[in-house]
This record gives sequence, structure tokens and C-alpha cells, in this order.
Amino acid sequence: MPRYAKRRRARPTLPTRRNIAARVGKVLAGYGGGSTKLTGQRFFTTGGVRRSSASGQLQHKHVINVLQSQTAPLAIGTDPAGISLWVFAPNISSTNIAFMFSLSSVRIFSAGVLQMTCPVPGTATLQAMYDSWRLDQVDIEMYTGTAMSQDAAGNGSFSLFAPTIAFAPDSEDISNTTIDELLQYSTAQFTQPQAGIPLKCSLKPAAALGVGAGPAGAVAGYGRKYSPVLSIATPDVGHFGLKMVTDQAKQVSNPATTRLTSAVSFRFRYHLTMIGTR
Repeated sequence: MPRYAKRRRARPTLPTRRNIAARVGKVLAGYGGGSTKLTGQRFFTTGGVRRSSASGQLQHKHVINVLQSQTAPLAIGTDPAGISLWVFAPNISSTNIAFMFSLSSVRIFSAGVLQMTCPVPGTATLQAMYDSWRLDQVDIEMYTGTAMSQDAAGNGSFSLFAPTIAFAPDSEDISNTTIDELLQYSTAQFTQPQAGIPLKCSLKPAAALGVGAGPAGAVAGYGRKYSPVLSIATPDVGHFGLKMVTDQAKQVSNPATTRLTSAVSFRFRYHLTMIGTR
């Protein structure tokens, strides 16, 4: 070809019967040497809603918001020694909290003990409409307020109390965890909450499902499964998710006469898949 000859561009490939057939999940007779048949990739739809290719059941996506503050107050405060703690009540506090998610509620544990149950609104209607459910994702937002400093006489003033918090996803348990143990998680992060700037994170929760040892069906152990499809008859099956631990840093002022408390509020955003209308 001459040096300055104009090169011819290749013509664009037009869709062939084979390409079109692959898109609709069919193999046409005379192409591929077989008879016409359907593949396992064909999806059925009703009213534009995609169904499962396995059972043909309808799947609907739902997003539900849960506010922890609607159930009971929660705060980060200091004890008589000046150590930062999660405070559920005057005599109930701990350095760590963990969350468990289900269709019916968000449960908050402190030192491995259940301290608060936040109901998920609107799930009674979903339970009456569907056969199964799946929790695909949970978005978490933590809001903190300006701390209130109070002395023994009850006199108070605003301060800038903001402890450091370590947090990490945990898909296996809600047991009591120290900050040293949490720091060994490869996903551990640190944050220092500020008023008006929420901490945000998202996670895919996991449930512990029983595993049988043989044909008898007896449960021999438990395994972790992310976002399993569960019967609507079991809306309380918990999914493990997140742990948070205060850094236990002590305040500079005299803890015997001054207590620091900062209000905390969580918002949980559920991403649900409801399966099989009744």
C-alpha cells in the first residue's frame, strides 16, 4: 500500500441472528446445530417487575428508615473516673456497643447484653404481603450533639467533649469487645464525632445459619451467610453487623465533680428485598 494511501475503515458489525438469539436466550435451529430451546438465563416479568429465574417469584425492593432516638435516649458520657462510656441509663454503661438487625427490629447490645430494641416501622404490612425476605444492606448514620458538662450540684455548661471512637464491621457475634481487640480487625477505623457532621457507613449483614452433620438433619454447627433469604414466619432472625468502642480517654478536668455527656442518635436505613406475594 502506498505510504500516503487512505486506509479503509472496517465496516461496523451488524447484529446477526446468533447475536440476537443469545440476547433473548434462544438457540435457533440451523445455528449451533441444535433445536430451539430456552436457556437458564431467561427471566420472567410481570408488569415490568423481574422475577427469580428459579421459582418465578416476584421480588420487590423496599427502603425503610429506623430512628434509634424514637425508642430511648443514648449518650456518650464519662464515669466517676473520667473514662468515656456509652450511656443507656444512669447505671447502665459500657465502653462498647454492637448492633444486630432483623426484619422486625434493630437490637443494640452493650458488653454483650441487650439494652435497646428499636422496632422497624411498617414491617407488619410487609409480613402480611410476602412469603420471604432478605436484608441486602444497612446504611448507618451516627449523630452527636454538643456535650453538656454538669457538676455535682447539677449546674451545667456547654463544652467540646468529643471522644475518639473505634468501629468495625463484625459478621460473627455481638460479644463484649475491648478496644485492643477491635484494633486487630483489618477493617477497624477511628473517628472523632462532631456536632452536625454524622458518621456514615454501610455494610452487608450476615446471619448465622445451622449446618447439618448428616441426613438426620441435626444441627452440628453454624456458618455465616450474607443476606440469606428467610421465611416471613421468622422476622426476628438477627444479622450481625457493626461494633463500636470508645477509646476510654480520660477527661482533663476533675471527674469527681464534673461529668461530661453528649447525646447520640443513630439512623438505620434498611435495603430489603421482599419475595413472593401472597
